[in-house]
Amino acid sequence: MANITLKAGESFEHAHTERSRTTLIAGDAEVIVFGKRIRLAIGEDQFFPAGASHKIINTGTTNCTVDCCNEIGTEGPPGR
Repeated sequence: MANITLKAGESFEHAHTERSRTTLIAGDAEVIVFGKRIRLAIGEDQFFPAGASHKIINTGTTNCTVDCCNEIGTEGPPGR
């Protein structure tokens, strides 16, 4: 588990070897995965398949914080 804080306009792209979960803790953010842009709501979980590159973008005017976590034991090829 990791908390990631992004400044206004900042982004962070990464992938995990296992299925992963991202939750917006504070601020405003969107995520891009498989070319689809998804607005994150505070407290709502977004799940990504193993190997899926996803980019978190701070769309607000203040810092945002997201929680990212691998789901151990869910290795597998990228999927949708």
